[in-house]
Amino acid sequence: GYAAVTISHFWIQACFLLIIWFLFLYFRNLYYYSNYPEHEEEWSEKLINLMIAGGFLISFSSAALVFVLPAFLGWPLWYMLPALIIISALLFFQFRGLHNHKLKPKTSLVLINILILAEFAWIFSLLPLNFNILALFLAIAYYLGLTIIRLDASSNLNRHAVKIPLLMSLAAIALLLLTSRWL
Repeated sequence: GYAAVTISHFWIQACFLLIIWFLFLYFRNLYYYSNYPEHEEEWSEKLINLMIAGGFLISFSSAALVFVLPAFLGWPLWYMLPALIIISALLFFQFRGLHNHKLKPKTSLVLINILILAEFAWIFSLLPLNFNILALFLAIAYYLGLTIIRLDASSNLNRHAVKIPLLMSLAAIALLLLTSRWL
């Protein structure tokens, strides 16, 4: 979907190559995770890391589509916001499908994160920035929300554990705001 709104042919090819590489790694790890239960813990960690990276990429590309399609089709943003909410819910709940996985998120915390992402999408749509920058803001917010959910699920959620991801996310957003070209 994201390759359809990208202008440069180089970036379209790069997106497709990245997708092919990621799908190869994901399905290989899923195969070994499913068929070799004696090494389930080892493959589980690799699969979780791929799911996190894939979730970040999916949140970026879906947010880019949510921001660009209303501008392209002349629709208001709230037409596309339910699609973003559904995709966010699927991304947050994707870890529930793993066997014996101890990091199952709380439903209330996931719903709060989905609501926060929807509000951020609405707020970010008011900024006069390129849709790729806005999508990166939302992907960073998704990753921060996922980090908080994972810390809570592993009973490690405290101020000190959230401090570094929060500061890194705020620094990345501030750096993007200061260095991006405003429309």
